[in-house]
Amino acid sequence: MGPVGEVCFLDEDGGIPACRPCFCRSHPSGEGGGKSIIASRYSPARHFRPIGAADRTISGLYLNRNRRIPYLPRSVRWVLAGIFLCLAFPGPVRSENLPLLFDIASGSAPPFLVLDALHSFYERDFPVSPLRVPISGQLSFDYRVEGQHVRPLGIMVTLNGQTAAKKRLVIDRKRHRFDISLPAVYFLEDNHLGIGLYYPGSNHCIMASEDDIHVRIEAPAFLRLSYAILPPRLTISRLPFPILDKRAGSSRPIAFRFSTPPDPETLKAAGILAAWLGQADRFRDLRFDAAIGDSSRDENAVIFDHVVRGNPPEARLVALADHRFGLVLSGGGGRDYLSLVRTLIHNKAMFPGEEMVLTPGAGKVLHAPEEPFSAPYWLKAGQRKRVESLGATSTLQVKGFPPPPLNIGFMLPPALFTWRTPGMKFHYRLVYDQPWQGARTFLRVMVNGRQVFFHNLPSDFGGKERNLVDRGDITIPFYDLGRQSQIQMQIGSSQPVNQVCATPFFGQVRYRLSGTSSLDLGGATNWTRLPDLSLFLHWGYPFTRRPDLSRTTVRLGSFSSDKVLSRYLNLMSRWGQMTGSLPEKMDIQDARASPGENGRHLLFIGTFEQAWRYRGEFPSPPVVWKPGGPVPLEDTLSLALARILEGKWRSKNPEMSLSDNPDLVVADYRIRRQDRTVVLVLFRSDSGVPKPFLSFLEKNRPEKLDAGTSWLWAVRQGEAVEAESRTVFLPLPDGHIGFLTFVRYFAHKFDVGLLLLTVFSMIILSFYINRLLSAATARRMRSEGGRDS
Repeated sequence: MGPVGEVCFLDEDGGIPACRPCFCRSHPSGEGGGKSIIASRYSPARHFRPIGAADRTISGLYLNRNRRIPYLPRSVRWVLAGIFLCLAFPGPVRSENLPLLFDIASGSAPPFLVLDALHSFYERDFPVSPLRVPISGQLSFDYRVEGQHVRPLGIMVTLNGQTAAKKRLVIDRKRHRFDISLPAVYFLEDNHLGIGLYYPGSNHCIMASEDDIHVRIEAPAFLRLSYAILPPRLTISRLPFPILDKRAGSSRPIAFRFSTPPDPETLKAAGILAAWLGQADRFRDLRFDAAIGDSSRDENAVIFDHVVRGNPPEARLVALADHRFGLVLSGGGGRDYLSLVRTLIHNKAMFPGEEMVLTPGAGKVLHAPEEPFSAPYWLKAGQRKRVESLGATSTLQVKGFPPPPLNIGFMLPPALFTWRTPGMKFHYRLVYDQPWQGARTFLRVMVNGRQVFFHNLPSDFGGKERNLVDRGDITIPFYDLGRQSQIQMQIGSSQPVNQVCATPFFGQVRYRLSGTSSLDLGGATNWTRLPDLSLFLHWGYPFTRRPDLSRTTVRLGSFSSDKVLSRYLNLMSRWGQMTGSLPEKMDIQDARASPGENGRHLLFIGTFEQAWRYRGEFPSPPVVWKPGGPVPLEDTLSLALARILEGKWRSKNPEMSLSDNPDLVVADYRIRRQDRTVVLVLFRSDSGVPKPFLSFLEKNRPEKLDAGTSWLWAVRQGEAVEAESRTVFLPLPDGHIGFLTFVRYFAHKFDVGLLLLTVFSMIILSFYINRLLSAATARRMRSEGGRDS
């Protein structure tokens, strides 16, 4: 390093207008160390030459070797270099293969995919966890080009609306491997991947509809994502992250740890928190493991830490081993935990750090009891609901080309009687950009994978308005709806053959579903015959009739049993997923407590022995059993009658064999007087690995009953409920399709169904009438013949 001095540039008159400190290197010839160096301000540094002290006023550089600029010590520079390296290389590089081919209808990967002139673009959404920093991506699959082809053909890959890569295909009717790299700069937390066909070097971005060529994409097809783990900044305001990572590939259990046996208010706080976590991640099967005391399980954890009463309640986020995280709630009792949980849920944005200390009086959130059937995720019978109130389950604004679909997620309410209305009405108002000049834009409305509406969007190429509006009313039959349903509004475009293409395709276009759009259940009412076990399994009904559980008492068999607490937390989480509401008005009691007030629904969670021990507390127990013996799921006579009415040709319900399970879970209830419901959720023993509530539904979970392996679709194949069709039925308590429902479905879906049913009924009726008349005529003839003789 050369001497430190001042650099001064002279103006044309030779004056020195300004000087500033600088570091200057010594002259290559060795001169200049300790001497002034002069060079033309317009010449490069290699033209520097030494000068004498008398030449300091000559145009060039003016140096003062006596002035020194302080520099950082070597130890500090090493520390800064280490910090820079840690940020530049956050950790070892890991990789994950994301399946490219995925059928949302079946929840599994199809064996192949075909791209052709009519379907020249394939879309796939995938998230990336905030804990992962994408480094690179590689798209790989096998392909084969078939059909008549004249021009070269290529594949364009778009990521989040940007053209990420292009590559030509080999056209020889043989199987080839397609590998292309995707830069990390295109990846976001929520990603939209598109694969489309194009003609390289041509004026046509997309294929003309008359081209007879298609590309068959076959497995193995995947996106290999390389990433590094970057520890996040722990912030209370970002909760439920990182305790719950909604963008993680799979859901891992979350541990609830209690330092001491919890009291009722502590369990109420834990239940509200579990419902909030379930509400935040609706479409995955969340699991909670409760334990009293320390545990070494490798899970994200919520820890209820009991401290000396008098200290202010405190919540803080901590980092655990192996990139796991914990939420520690410190308080002197259940009231402190309730205040902490309510503040975390309703006012977390006020705490930008990793700790939260409550002041006296904080955390008191008072709400009036909720109205019946007022769950945020539910539609309400006889009323209209705006889609803006379903924003937590919907995507109402998209952009790109082709843009991802607009989604509206909702749930039908329980006990819905729909025979007085033809279907649900969907009133939409779509606002979108002016399409590319000459392009035809169309709207396709899909309900649970089934197309119910299609039309061309209007365009105004000569007008000055950039935004266009399309309005419409659609009636969706209830047969196309299920317990959980989704409406998809897909926007597509086709380009004239003689149109010059844009890059990429037609560019970024925006589509927005106005918040004034609505779903209308006018004409439908809430009515059903109880008891109905499927309503409890699918909706939590009738407890969730008031989503805040303001008329429910939860009674646990033991406050110190890990298994009982685990099932309670999983039940609260599932009800949070079902309703989108928090159970802030429920009561928690020990099984040894005195019976609750009349008029409140009663839910008991515990073992057979606990329920038998405290059976005297239940007025008229809903099920009768012997200790250690099997529990009847339904009355034998009622079951036999149902089988006769429904027909023996239907598939049997897997729940009928539950009595052979070593860890039997039973949910059964009967309607009592004064509009009261009593439910027992029982399991055989309190030992073994804790399993969540509804674990007995692994073969017949509500999602799988309605949709095979996917939450979104309902399925039906032949007369059995399986995973190929896309029609939803709300099953009866024994899991069968009702005979009248089957008849109505047949008459509705087939054009000649009603005629065939009428003709068939008339034939059967004529046959029986003919037999009755023949038998009556034969008896009369025999009687008259006897008289004659």
